[in-house]
Amino acid sequence: MTLTQEQIAARYLLINALRSGEYPQGHGQLRSPEGFCCQGVACDIFAKHNDRGYWSTNHFILGHKSNYYGWNDEVMEYFGVNRELHEKLMAMNDRVSRKVIVK
Repeated sequence: MTLTQEQIAARYLLINALRSGEYPQGHGQLRSPEGFCCQGVACDIFAKHNDRGYWSTNHFILGHKSNYYGWNDEVMEYFGVNRELHEKLMAMNDRVSRKVIVK
């Protein structure tokens, strides 16, 4: 998959946000009282930089779609992420979060 310059820039925004400490890590859903999964951070970045989408408690709303645990197609396109990578990111985030919680 070849990324556009906009997708590369969006990924840098996401990486910087994940490293910033502004988003405590959560798991199992995009956003919860404990924090955000990596995909929830991506939804938040998408909303802030596109003036589209908003949060309703732990659901990310974009157009007529509500997402609780994953991205919709428009957010995936913004970051240049296909369905396979989307699933891997979700699994990695939740697996790491569970290890941290158990310790």
